[in-house]
Amino acid sequence: MMKEKLLTIAIPTYNRVEFLNRSLNSILKQFEDEVEILVSDNASTDETFAYMSKAIEDYPHINYVRNENNIGPDNNFLQCYNLAAGKFVLLLGDDDVLMDGALKEILSFLKTDGNDCLLVFLNHAIFKNEYTVSNCAIYDHSLRENILTTDKKTLMDIAQDRITYMSAFLLQKSAFLKVNDPKKYNNTFFMHTCIAFEATADKDALLGIIAKPCVAQDATYGNSSIDVNLHTSFKIFGRGMEYAFCNVAVENNYDKKQMCKIYSGWIAKGWPGTILKLKEEKNIYWKKEFKEYGLPVLKKHKKAYFAVMPFVCLPRFLAIFLRKLNRLRKKKKGE
Repeated sequence: MMKEKLLTIAIPTYNRVEFLNRSLNSILKQFEDEVEILVSDNASTDETFAYMSKAIEDYPHINYVRNENNIGPDNNFLQCYNLAAGKFVLLLGDDDVLMDGALKEILSFLKTDGNDCLLVFLNHAIFKNEYTVSNCAIYDHSLRENILTTDKKTLMDIAQDRITYMSAFLLQKSAFLKVNDPKKYNNTFFMHTCIAFEATADKDALLGIIAKPCVAQDATYGNSSIDVNLHTSFKIFGRGMEYAFCNVAVENNYDKKQMCKIYSGWIAKGWPGTILKLKEEKNIYWKKEFKEYGLPVLKKHKKAYFAVMPFVCLPRFLAIFLRKLNRLRKKKKGE
């Protein structure tokens, strides 16, 4: 039996070898013996197997698992948690990067104040196209020092909707093991977030926040399946995210008013732009998806309803005009 490590960095991956290479290298160049690197390959059909075969020759401490068949993303996430030898587990997206110096920062926190935390939220950065430090936008510039708290409202005041970002938090494995049948969260689109909420249900659960940005998220347009099928965002962020925030979280002692406010604020901000883009592109699927998944959610969150519905009713020519104005604004700002 493998000796328990302090931290497992687990990368679930499928057919993204070019990203996996970048992600894995970002860990290897700052590797510490107290860390386990676990790669769970969900039966990739690209060059992932060849790449990982060479990688484990050069770095035999990497634990590489290749599934015979594709078990789906959710079950691959669960496999990472179940196989992890670390006291704490970070599920790192295969297109995400561990920032320079992050591993020392995380390990230092886990060895001292954060050793009893059930969940540790990581400040992080977002980049597009090529990863460089200068190309990163920090999620929260206001964080100046690490935080320990048993107040879930304090955690969520900082994490907000980014608690859905898989790479932004560590979970203590013992807390994960106490989750009652995590497979019940399959196909919610936010299994990892639902597990985190249930794993920290205890009112005295110790929660940590690391102020220094530790992970960089690749937000390049086209990398995610949502970018390719944008109309599905109403199902994912309508049915899925609302269930996680307004049901699972609330059932596990998170503040209902706060969680619903965070959720409705996110869709009020995010969906208008999505709708304008779908209209401009003459997407033929979005109205059906919106009616089935988006509208029922909006009816439960009135402020979001009044923020989003004017864009639903907007004629296409005005949608195109607003999109052009937005592009000009971004160009002027150099975004």
